[in-house]
Amino acid sequence: MINFFEVLRTKKDEFISQFEFALKSRELYLNFRKNMNLDKLSDVERAFRFYYIIQNAFGGMYRMNKKGECNAAFVSSPRKEAQGSFWDLEKIKMAHERLKNVIIENRDYKDLIKIYDKEYSFFFFDPPYDTDLKYNGDGRFDYDELLESCRNLKGKFLLTLNGEMRDKFKEFYIMENKVAHTINGWEDKDNNRAEIIIANYQI
Repeated sequence: MINFFEVLRTKKDEFISQFEFALKSRELYLNFRKNMNLDKLSDVERAFRFYYIIQNAFGGMYRMNKKGECNAAFVSSPRKEAQGSFWDLEKIKMAHERLKNVIIENRDYKDLIKIYDKEYSFFFFDPPYDTDLKYNGDGRFDYDELLESCRNLKGKFLLTLNGEMRDKFKEFYIMENKVAHTINGWEDKDNNRAEIIIANYQI
């Protein structure tokens, strides 16, 4: 993902040229999915394959198994709501404009706080929920460490978490947000869950 955004930022035209003869194809999708980690791939080709996969994967998910291999399913549902979209090159151009003066980092959040925390800084934290799998390849996430980091920030922060973490962060402003978690296009009221939005300022 980091490579994808960096390519959009610095090599937008070269990236877009990859789509000139690109077809929506299950066979091509499976080939890209299987060969994402080839050493011979250029950064642009890796970015193109990543985008191709998420645009044609069920739910737009780039999912990986325990072996580090992409195993996201190809969209095959006849229902339009469940299908992935095709190429939206105008969105790519807009993303390039948004990113061209941005610094893209791929580091632990605590290291980034040390670098960028000032009185005028704003941080948006989106850590794994306590039901999610990994952060930086680790199966654990230290929420006490996150809490302490939030307490000591000079700047402002906005944090999203699952509702079960409300008590741990109760010293901050908290707003509840009900979210429907579905990728299949069917409404499912039983699939709604309460998330919380946490901030160190009035929201």
